Amino acid sequence: MTVLKSTRIKVLFVLSILLVSVGVAGAYAALQPEIVPLEVKEPLEILAYGSGLSLYPGETLPIDVTVEDHASVGYNTSLILI
Repeated sequence: MTVLKSTRIKVLFVLSILLVSVGVAGAYAALQPEIVPLEVKEPLEILAYGSGLSLYPGETLPIDVTVEDHASVGYNTSLILI
């Protein structure tokens, strides 16, 4: 009975170390900053935007972007950050 009890304790100890390790690795990965590439295709031109933008995954921040349309016809456009 004592051998079975010590084996259970060892197994629980190893499992707890594994779970803590996975949790720490997941927290580290979640806190890594994400770089958002910015590309503008003609005839739009970005005049001003926050160049010091740095966000973590899941973090939100309002962004002010000034865009000038050089097209000869009117159309709708949207800014999508991927």
